[in-house]
Amino acid sequence: MNQLEEIINKDKHLSKLLNEKEITVFSNFSRSMYSPELKEYIQDRYVNVFREIYRKSIAAHDLGIANALVRSTDYLATDEAKRVLVDEFTDSVEATQDHLESLIPSLTDSTLPVQVRSAFGEVIDGLTINILNRFGHLDPIKHFKENILSAAFEICDLTAKSKPKREPFKYALYTHILENLSQIDDLGTYQQQFEQQQRKSEKKEFRLEMKYVIWIFFVIILILVRLLMRLDR
Repeated sequence: MNQLEEIINKDKHLSKLLNEKEITVFSNFSRSMYSPELKEYIQDRYVNVFREIYRKSIAAHDLGIANALVRSTDYLATDEAKRVLVDEFTDSVEATQDHLESLIPSLTDSTLPVQVRSAFGEVIDGLTINILNRFGHLDPIKHFKENILSAAFEICDLTAKSKPKREPFKYALYTHILENLSQIDDLGTYQQQFEQQQRKSEKKEFRLEMKYVIWIFFVIILILVRLLMRLDR
């Protein structure tokens, strides 16, 4: 057994991944420093195991496992392995793009269709964010990332003026997308737009909080007035 195989077999998480083709949401590769030599040595095995587990996890809708695999590329994948694996993610990011773009026409209406209301929570899921953060600079993910950001900010423009009581679904969609966008590491040319939308959101939240505080203050005053009236009797 050569030295590199010994390193693999002594590493609990790496051994389980490469030898047993298993990974869990708790698999942690960040505790070890894997040398370029080791990454080169395991490259083909890693790519094959990654593909096999990733495809199974997507088919089973097990996003926890899929996310764990994508995170593992930070520590185990060579640049070449990343370029090879990119094609595995196109379906996921394209589905996100299509979903965002399908929401836009509905937002020009005064009300949201039921199917849109129930689906907005999956607008930009954690797996998509993981993929964009790690592979967003590579084609074709780069192309999809641009379209995703474009559609997301168009939705923000259409929902920015919504109010929680009058248009709760649009308001929830707006805040949800901003939260998603805040988790994307590099927004590129959209960074300024994001900061503008964030300021709008903060002002809106502040106004809502002030209304709530004023309402609470009014209730307290009302209670005190009634209490004083009873004491005067």
